Amino acid sequence: MFKKGNFSLINNYRPISNLSSLSKAFERCIVAKLRKIDHDLLFGPNQHAYKPFSSTTTACLTIQDYLATNLDLGKIVLLYTIDLSSAFDVLRPSLMVKNLIELGVDKTLVRVILSFLSDRTGFVDIEGHCSDIIKFEVIQLYQNS
Repeated sequence: MFKKGNFSLINNYRPISNLSSLSKAFERCIVAKLRKIDHDLLFGPNQHAYKPFSSTTTACLTIQDYLATNLDLGKIVLLYTIDLSSAFDVLRPSLMVKNLIELGVDKTLVRVILSFLSDRTGFVDIEGHCSDIIKFEVIQLYQNS
């Protein structure tokens, strides 16, 4: 699906996944298990996205409070921002698995997630023109963990 920019550049498109109802239900079960993990441990205290009762509003209020508090104390404050909108177009399962293990997520759940992400295939369809079917490789560095 087209995102933005030049129509002729492949990087300006994002994938659409057509998953079965069973697959969607399974994903929700995995997410429910992961949500039971301490969010500050998993994301850090300054993470606002994908966290209950947090949003861009809470992120802006946190930044505003930090800036005001430190400016009132006479400190020099710098604010650096970065656009990570394209960072979510790519998932590195091997890195994700490593991080989940380091965070203490149950190894059986980590193996289930890795298995769920493994052996996937896909293709690109732009206006009826289809690419060859490709297999998405997942490096299974932690399958024996």
